Amino acid sequence: MPLNAARVQLTLMKEVVKNRDSKRVQLELMRDFTVSSFGHPRTIRYFLKKLDIIEVPETGEELKDLNMGWDFHVHDSTSYGRKLPTRQLNILSLF
Repeated sequence: MPLNAARVQLTLMKEVVKNRDSKRVQLELMRDFTVSSFGHPRTIRYFLKKLDIIEVPETGEELKDLNMGWDFHVHDSTSYGRKLPTRQLNILSLF
């Protein structure tokens, strides 16, 4: 399950950064990252459910080619996005 494992690990890395004030939480997340790196399907499905991530089919296609929808995330003034949330919402309204 390489695609789903990568998505789990990316989410775990983001959570580590978000929890920079809590070393214990960071250590727990880094442990989860290590466990997920083995790629066992049962483990990856556990983390997908825990992190509220939809499992995507492992067809060998790139994620962008799976036609599973849009990533409607936005950045706020405390994140590292280049656009303001109002600007991103204007862009999304074009679709």
